[in-house]
Amino acid sequence: MTGRILLCFSLYTNIGKVLSTKQAPGSIKCLHGIRFISMTWVILGHTYVCAEPHLDNSLQVSEALETFTIQAISNASVAVDSFFFLRLTPVYMFVLMLWMWVFPFMFSGPFWPQAPNGLNPNCEDNWWTNLLYINNVVNSDRGCMGWSWYLSNDMQFLVIGVPLVYILYRWQILGIAVQLVLLLASFITTAALSWQYDMKAPLGDIDKYYIKPYCRIGPYLVGVAVGWLLIKIKPKQIKNMCSENFLVLI
Repeated sequence: MTGRILLCFSLYTNIGKVLSTKQAPGSIKCLHGIRFISMTWVILGHTYVCAEPHLDNSLQVSEALETFTIQAISNASVAVDSFFFLRLTPVYMFVLMLWMWVFPFMFSGPFWPQAPNGLNPNCEDNWWTNLLYINNVVNSDRGCMGWSWYLSNDMQFLVIGVPLVYILYRWQILGIAVQLVLLLASFITTAALSWQYDMKAPLGDIDKYYIKPYCRIGPYLVGVAVGWLLIKIKPKQIKNMCSENFLVLI
C-alpha cells in the first residue's frame, strides 16, 4: 500500500501514463477526443481568466468580447461540464498542505497573494470544508484553493449518482422520472438565481451560481442518461455511431 501511494508522486510513472496512447479493449475512442478538446478548452479559458485582472488594455478587451472568434474563450466555462474519495483525498490533502504552509514562502511578486505571516486566512479558517468536499456550499465566499470547487461537485454528484443509477437499474421508468425532475429543478433554480441577482453572462456571480452543485448537476445527469443508453445499445452500434458522428458528439 505504501509503495502504491508513493507511486502517485512518481514523475517517471505518471508521465508515462499521461503520454501513453494505449487503449483498453472495447473503449469508445471518440470519448478520448472529447476529453482532450475539453481539457485544452479549459486550459485556454483559465489562461485568459488569470491574466484578465492585470491587463492595461481593458477597452480593447471589451471590444474583443463582442466578436465571434473570442466566444470560445469567454464561454470556456461550458467545457467544465464535459468531465474517488480514497483515490483522490490523499493527494488533495497533500496539495492543500503545500498551498497553506509551503507555497506562501516559496514565491513572491506583484501577482502573488499576500497574507499575514505568509498564511492564507481563508485556508486557516476553512480548510476543513475542502477535506469534506463541501467548500462549494459552506463558506464558499471565503474558500481555500478556489479552483477546488470542481472536486466538491464531483464528489457530491457521486453521492447522488450511485442511488440514481441503482434506481435506473431496478425501476427504469422511476429512474427516468427522477432524472427529469432533478434536471428540471436544476434549470429552474439556475434561472431563478440568474433573475434574482441579475447575473451577467458568461459566469455571472461565481459564488451564487457557477460553483453550486444544484446549478452544475445538469450535464452530470445527461451523462448518466447517456451511459444508461449506451448499456442498452449493442457495442457494434456504439462503435459505428462514434466513428461516423464524432463531430456531432463534440
